[in-house]
Amino acid sequence: MRESPYVDVGEVALLKQWLASLQTIDAVAEVEEVILSAKEAYSIRDWNEAESLFDRALSIQESINLNMPESPHVRWRLVQELKDYKLMIEAGRMNQRIEELLSSSGEGTETDRLRMAMNLQDLLNNKYGSSEFADQDRVERLREAIASDSSRASGTLLQQLKIELNRHLQDRDWGLVHKTLLELEDSVDRFVDAFSLSLLPEPEVKERVDWLISIEPKLEMISTSVEGRLVRPPKLSMRILSTEVDQALYEHIMGTNPSRWVDPNLPVDSVSFFDAQLFCKRLGWLLGRDVHISQVDWFGFLSEVDLEGNVFWFSHNSGFRSKPIGNSEPIMGLYDLFGNLEEWIVDASGEEVVGLFGGCGADSPSKLRNDPINQVAANFRSRWTGFRFCILDTTLNSPN
Repeated sequence: MRESPYVDVGEVALLKQWLASLQTIDAVAEVEEVILSAKEAYSIRDWNEAESLFDRALSIQESINLNMPESPHVRWRLVQELKDYKLMIEAGRMNQRIEELLSSSGEGTETDRLRMAMNLQDLLNNKYGSSEFADQDRVERLREAIASDSSRASGTLLQQLKIELNRHLQDRDWGLVHKTLLELEDSVDRFVDAFSLSLLPEPEVKERVDWLISIEPKLEMISTSVEGRLVRPPKLSMRILSTEVDQALYEHIMGTNPSRWVDPNLPVDSVSFFDAQLFCKRLGWLLGRDVHISQVDWFGFLSEVDLEGNVFWFSHNSGFRSKPIGNSEPIMGLYDLFGNLEEWIVDASGEEVVGLFGGCGADSPSKLRNDPINQVAANFRSRWTGFRFCILDTTLNSPN
């Protein structure tokens, strides 16, 4: 009856569509209800519940789309939206793992956790770039944190090696000194390569290591020479070099000799306060102890010394030139505290220069009775200017 006037193909199609709509209306309502519950679970970051509900909604909607193509409830765009939610759930799980790593203290070192978190965030950004959890700034922040943490860890290692080096230098264990120097050199180089020289916790550590390595063949000889010439006056709480610093020792430490009267056994002359400070710093590096220029208040016990009744090198017997170290009358084991060369001294803080103490071979003893201190600027130099040092029996740069 295809020729019948009552044949209406369009009406049939419409009826089929209505029928499919009636058959799917309950399923559609279920999809909407499940999606609403899934979004609630998503909002509170209950990833397992959200994933289960989105899977359920996706299964129902795909069944409608495939089995009821005539239904007005075929929604392929909704299918894609549900699949996108599943991807965001995967990103959310990755973000949760990142947050766990950043708040945890039990998985490896802090640097390890930071590095895992950074790599995971980088993967999340690349795989789920449109996700709300994509965050390139976080990657950069984590990279900076890794550098900072690695820098701190490396700095701690450098500090430990420095302490070991000081201990070996004090013990004069030259085999361990050599081993620790090489370890320090390697650690410093690695630190500088990974970060920068400016980030070294103690920028001088590289200078110290390089200098000690450059004079390593002479370390034992210098240490032995200095240790053998230290005395501890009964009224003082430190050891002091028994003589003025001689030219041989100065040249070993500084690599130069500024003296006008040149002889290895003569005291070094023509040194400024800054030269003496640098010498003490380097010698401290070598001994593993704090080395200082003498302080003015340490010499209060000298006020009663008979300058004329003892043999000191002043203008009447010096010939107007310096004399070899250790040839004057000793005072509590200390030579040339008066006469020969004037010596740099500092205030009680150990930092501010006071002037030159003790007079020199061009002075008369009477001049010193009234004022044993010659006040000059820190950059002053003359052939009558030298110094000595004292050593505190604590580890180099120790807070104690």
